[in-house]
Amino acid sequence: QKCKNTGGHLTSIHENAVNDYIRRSAVAKNMKNGVLIGLNQVGSNATALTWNDGTRVDYTHFAKEFPNNALGQCFAMQTGSLAGDWVNVVCGTTTAVPTTIPFVCSKPAYDFPDMFKADNCPTSNYTDGDTIYSPMFPKVVGPRGCEYLIVGPPGAKQMQVTVVFFETNKCCDTVTIYEGVAGEKKIATLAGSTFNGNVYKSAQGPAMRLVYNAQSGAHIRGWQLNVKAIF
Repeated sequence: QKCKNTGGHLTSIHENAVNDYIRRSAVAKNMKNGVLIGLNQVGSNATALTWNDGTRVDYTHFAKEFPNNALGQCFAMQTGSLAGDWVNVVCGTTTAVPTTIPFVCSKPAYDFPDMFKADNCPTSNYTDGDTIYSPMFPKVVGPRGCEYLIVGPPGAKQMQVTVVFFETNKCCDTVTIYEGVAGEKKIATLAGSTFNGNVYKSAQGPAMRLVYNAQSGAHIRGWQLNVKAIF
């Protein structure tokens, strides 16, 4: 009910990258004893599974010897292990006490592109109105390094980038934003997944440079930035 009150639902998971993201986010919040997800098992049939949001069950990540409805008909993710496996837990009925653990809500926030973006680094500059994507966004690509040059149109005084979506490994995948198309004056370094909506502006003219340095690139979807000129 708390998820519904925010316009969302208990989360559904349809790919390994999202499963990894939820596990990492839970661990970052010190939720290491598991989190409730929106999967339910109907009756004793192990294949009769439904998501709370009604989406198709096209991906599962069960622990060994699960599902096991003798332990409950709801599911939680084991966040204490790297695998992020799913196990049955008690939902809570008139005859059972529900399992009390944190829960994960999700709601529509971003429409991913229907097709993956280019795998190569850019060969031309970006300017007002352009959108910058990480290589193969939103697909995992592994280690990668690229440079992106942003140059304003005539009359522009500054350039800015707005983070639409950002997901990298905090340990080892960074996007560094610099003043101008050369030099080392740093505006910001982004790593992790808490930057959506952030805006970064140049202060010394209508030019910026982004350097993407992915040492890992594992289990992430990358990033999208929108470019705007300030006159």
